[in-house]
Amino acid sequence: PAPAAVPPAPVAATAPRPPAPPAATDDDAAYQAKAQRLRTLKRLREENLISDAEYQERREAILKAL
Repeated sequence: PAPAAVPPAPVAATAPRPPAPPAATDDDAAYQAKAQRLRTLKRLREENLISDAEYQERREAILKAL
């Protein structure tokens, strides 16, 4: 008699890995820093710690540097 066939071992199904998120770049960090500066500037204006003119001047300077 022929030997009994051995069934193949089950293969574990693996889901494909999602792509890694892009690494943070210096541009991202610079953008985040400027966004934070704009938020701080707005808060200073809302609390009347700087004038409208100072707010506009500094805001324009930050945006020009983007």
